[in-house]
Amino acid sequence: MKGKERCMHIICIIFSILLMTGVFGAEETLTVNQKVDQIISEVIRDGMSEKDQALVLHDYLTDHAFYDLTFSHYEADGVLLYGTGVCDSYSKAYQLLLDRVGIENVRLTGHAVTSDGRTESHTWNAVKIDGKWSHVDVTWDDPVNPDNPDSSKPKSGDEQHVYFMVSNRVMLEDHSPDLESTALIEARFSDEEILPDPVAMKLRVEAPDFSLETSSGKLLTKAGYGNGKKLLMVYGRTTCGNTLMFLNTIKPYINKLKEKNVITLLALFDNPSTSEIKQMESSYPGIVSTKITDSDYSMWEGLSACGHKGNSVIFPVVFLKNAQNAFVYYSVGYVDDPLTVVAGALAMPEGASPSSAQSEEGTQEKDDPSEQNTTSKDDPSKQNTTSTDTVKSVVTGNGKYKLNLSKKTATLTGTRNRNITKLVIPAAVKANHTSYKVTAIGTGACRGLKKLSAVTIGKNVGSIGKNAFYGCVKLKTVSGGKGLTKIGAGAFQGCKLLAKITLYAKVKTIGKNAFLKCAKLKTIVIKSSKLTSKTVGTNTFKGIYAKAAIKVPKAKLKAYTKLLKKKGIGKKVRIIK
Repeated sequence: MKGKERCMHIICIIFSILLMTGVFGAEETLTVNQKVDQIISEVIRDGMSEKDQALVLHDYLTDHAFYDLTFSHYEADGVLLYGTGVCDSYSKAYQLLLDRVGIENVRLTGHAVTSDGRTESHTWNAVKIDGKWSHVDVTWDDPVNPDNPDSSKPKSGDEQHVYFMVSNRVMLEDHSPDLESTALIEARFSDEEILPDPVAMKLRVEAPDFSLETSSGKLLTKAGYGNGKKLLMVYGRTTCGNTLMFLNTIKPYINKLKEKNVITLLALFDNPSTSEIKQMESSYPGIVSTKITDSDYSMWEGLSACGHKGNSVIFPVVFLKNAQNAFVYYSVGYVDDPLTVVAGALAMPEGASPSSAQSEEGTQEKDDPSEQNTTSKDDPSKQNTTSTDTVKSVVTGNGKYKLNLSKKTATLTGTRNRNITKLVIPAAVKANHTSYKVTAIGTGACRGLKKLSAVTIGKNVGSIGKNAFYGCVKLKTVSGGKGLTKIGAGAFQGCKLLAKITLYAKVKTIGKNAFLKCAKLKTIVIKSSKLTSKTVGTNTFKGIYAKAAIKVPKAKLKAYTKLLKKKGIGKKVRIIK
């Protein structure tokens, strides 16, 4: 055999061996069912519990697949055979694997709110493990390359378990199932797992008359329509993003509200046409859509009766009216958790005494004082103002502040420019030649500032309100804060680039989800010795960097280790002194 022919013969033999051993085209020649069998045989072992099986199948997908930014793979074969797919592909693949090992599950569809505040279509799974249902979102546990979001290649090491076996209440904070999936959830989860605790309903003020016009021209008034009825009243505009977000979130529960004799009444301020009202009725079936008439001042009268100050509002304005024609709850502007309002509406009894505050008062999460409806000495933004505590809003520097003129204090309520990259919260601000100590960062004050990267907290700030920095996706550094005593629920949730935080000696309270999904949070220094199981909320540090280090006072090492594990830290997080 000539040299050239000998070489070709050897090459053919090598190629045949490679082909036979599966080096070339092995994945593509497998069917989806064969791949499922292969994965099962590889990761499932005799004696595994249902939870262990669900976990190793979850981890196989996050370890061997990455999110498809080309949006080409929507079926199970994407992540199973090609190692990439969108959420449909992840959820369908996980469903096939669970079905094969006999774990009951369903796929859920709807919308989800990303860490940067965007709402997008999404699918995930509900899984029944050891007789109890919970949520699993494999897609969100396999993040897109954070160093290069546009990369089509996987980023190993970022796989996580933030959305593995999540309760219904926690999942619904950023996942909104559609009507069909809501029905699936209600048929499987227990009632207490479907909705969060209701808003506190301590108000008892007479609901004003209203004059609202339907698409058919019918006039609705309290006397002819509202007397003796329980109403969830939403005032807004057809183009208001906050209003539409609120309606989208409560949409799956409209029928449940009707079953409990609660009417959802939408009052539109932007003088919509008949066709626009009908469009709202079509988009939100079951909601009574109307427009404000020229003689209607019900929203302003209701706000005044509820003690709201000021002559301007941000929509939506939401009221709960009970069967005795009393407003028991109101809110203005962005609603952090619309489902708590739904839960409050469902909790309104049919015939309780109007003077009975306790009968309709919503319960609060016992281990999260930041959510309790009490006046906090440490949080001026939550304190009730009296007739002597005149409040005024000012803009100074980069911030917007609410001034308490009698107490000479100020609360940061927002920023002058939502595109700021750095924010310094001073010890005090001046207005009309008077100095006001900045003692609080208000609820949602900096929520969703997409370009904010650094925050310095002044020495007089005692509290950070609920969701104050929620979704600040580029926030890397937080300095100062030696005067802090309280960090509200969800204060830094979704700040995925935040790397280090120091909690100084005065900190007493940390709300639930305060640092949830801060995936880069590697270093936490706790100098406070005042934290207890009652003052630290659930899932406070859930979803931080998998191998993070938490430094605690030497005398508190044992107690804080037990406490922090109870509150959601990962197994690999180190607690050191």
